[in-house]
Amino acid sequence: MCGYLGHEMYELMYQYDSIMRQYDETMSFVRLYITDIHIRQNYIHYKRAEECLERLVPLESQMIYFIDAFQNVSSLFFTADIAPEWLQTYFMRTFKEVQQRINFIDRTLKTQSSWSQRPLPMNTSRIIVKKRNITLNQLTRTL
Repeated sequence: MCGYLGHEMYELMYQYDSIMRQYDETMSFVRLYITDIHIRQNYIHYKRAEECLERLVPLESQMIYFIDAFQNVSSLFFTADIAPEWLQTYFMRTFKEVQQRINFIDRTLKTQSSWSQRPLPMNTSRIIVKKRNITLNQLTRTL
């Protein structure tokens, strides 16, 4: 164990990098099975929901531990406003996304105990994207 002043913060930043890698890996899997359509239609494949929870719950626990530990360590070196500001800037958006997916799965599994028929979206019209009538040269000249 290291004894230099600030080693706790260094160790937490190492943990932060590890959590963010795990977040990227977990969410790349979860986003395959919980899309915006699933959320809008309040539907999820029952088995996939369980698989997503198996990945999300441990990640959420690690994130909660990190939030608490970061605030405790930050209080040794910084004023009281620094830790919450840093967390809001760099961490809380990802944490909230994890919580939202867990809450969605919990809520959906309570009402859906089997793999029911996939609900079809009401709007089946073609997606049309309007193209911009501007070039890169036009953009750089106006700047």
